[in-house]
Amino acid sequence: MARALLPFSRLPGPLGPHRLRPRASEPAAELRSDGFDGSGFTFLNRRLPFSGPERWRQPGADRLWTYNLHAFRFLSGIQPRDGLFLVLDWIAENTDPKGPGWEPYPLSIRIREWIEWVHSNRGLDEAAAHRIVGSIARQTAALEAQIEYHLMGNHLLENAVTLCWAGLSLDGERASKWVRRGLSILREELATQVLPDGAHDERSPMYQALLAEALLRLAGVADKVRSRDADTIGHLSQSAGTNLLGSLSRLVHPDGEYALLNDCALGVAPTYGALIQRFIAGGDPGMENLDTRLGAWALADAGYFGWRDGYGTCLVFDSGPIGPDHQPGHGHADALSFELSRRGMRVIADTGVFTYNPCSVRQYDRGTAAHNTIQVDGRDQSELWESFRCARRISIRSAGTGFRDGGLELHGSCGGPGKSGQTVMHSRSIRIEPPVIGFHDELTAPGRHQAVLRVHLAPGLTCSLDSDGWKAAAGSEALARVSGRGFSFDATTTPYHPRFGVEIDRPALSAAFDFHDRLELNWSIHLL
Repeated sequence: MARALLPFSRLPGPLGPHRLRPRASEPAAELRSDGFDGSGFTFLNRRLPFSGPERWRQPGADRLWTYNLHAFRFLSGIQPRDGLFLVLDWIAENTDPKGPGWEPYPLSIRIREWIEWVHSNRGLDEAAAHRIVGSIARQTAALEAQIEYHLMGNHLLENAVTLCWAGLSLDGERASKWVRRGLSILREELATQVLPDGAHDERSPMYQALLAEALLRLAGVADKVRSRDADTIGHLSQSAGTNLLGSLSRLVHPDGEYALLNDCALGVAPTYGALIQRFIAGGDPGMENLDTRLGAWALADAGYFGWRDGYGTCLVFDSGPIGPDHQPGHGHADALSFELSRRGMRVIADTGVFTYNPCSVRQYDRGTAAHNTIQVDGRDQSELWESFRCARRISIRSAGTGFRDGGLELHGSCGGPGKSGQTVMHSRSIRIEPPVIGFHDELTAPGRHQAVLRVHLAPGLTCSLDSDGWKAAAGSEALARVSGRGFSFDATTTPYHPRFGVEIDRPALSAAFDFHDRLELNWSIHLL
């Protein structure tokens, strides 16, 4: 059971002397495009100047942007003199325990980035190094005092990773306690958060990639320390990180980026290719080359299924729950949605994430209408509220893959809350007989209802109607044709949010239906 987070109102007092144990530095977190340019910071595709007395609490910045500022992931990518200035400035200016920099999530990221930065900058002035290491110890004590049991999920795992990391890296009176506390949480959370198929239980490729990186970096730290606890931490983190990375390969499109499942935005986590290059020594042929992993695949525990061919076609089908029952905050109302690439290009894509701020855009991104599935009576499949809340939600009744009459079928069914206390049942089967992918949808709900089937195309494609249906093309290259049996689609435009803070218009298809008690739909995508 989650424990409430007590208000953090006082910084830890002096902890006694701590020093970093000598060892080689562990390479920093993988950098994408954000960071410091000398006079300002860019995070989430938004630049703000770094100046004035409020520079660490930018008035115009939202919570996630501020978290990125205080996390210091950018530290290894800037000049050492700039890094030293920013680290010492942070220590001097962030003395309010209620400030964002003392919240446990940015603490967890910053502590380990500072540790590795000090290790990689051996020429630091002794007084500055002493001050930084003392601050690291104090920050770790602050993290230990506010572990995120109330949130659980990836936050709690990040807390555990950093307690282990700091405890293994520091030599002082509290270090061994941090190791024991971190290891206890790590052991318990990895057993539940990493599913038997290797996927993370919050079902976001973005967070799964971030956790895989954190765990495999921790394994590198533990490998440099000689102790029984270090051996245990190294084994646990290496095994879990490798399993997360292995299953992540299924959720990558031929363009090298992740499927936009649940809360997933591009440009935040390291790509799968970058993770493989860094952590898989010599390259595992089964992991480094996605083109060799052809045919059907299943992450049955997560509820993800799919198929690839040798022509750059990739189908990812989501027939899993919105997330773990105790933490569905990063889940979307997207059951039985799918994404499709053809000839290495995305053709059909979910919407992604524009912001975590509570607003209509956040509600849209999480809602059923933003995904390639069916919406009934204008309602979301699950009852979503605020930015990360979910009340009544869908339940998955069945999911899987199989072969029938010589063809591959992916299938799933779910039941969710409908109007007036009713239950809406939706089942979808996807039959793959190249070059045709056939869809059979069935809805059941007592009484009269309206349903809308949506298919969101990737940005940059054109969508034109011919006698056989709607043709999606990239320039002069035709990729796929979408057509209904006994009904027609209408063309429209919908927003695409592949990255935080980025909105792109893209074509979409939709078809609306009135039904009483039951609706069956057959439609297809013809690969061109």
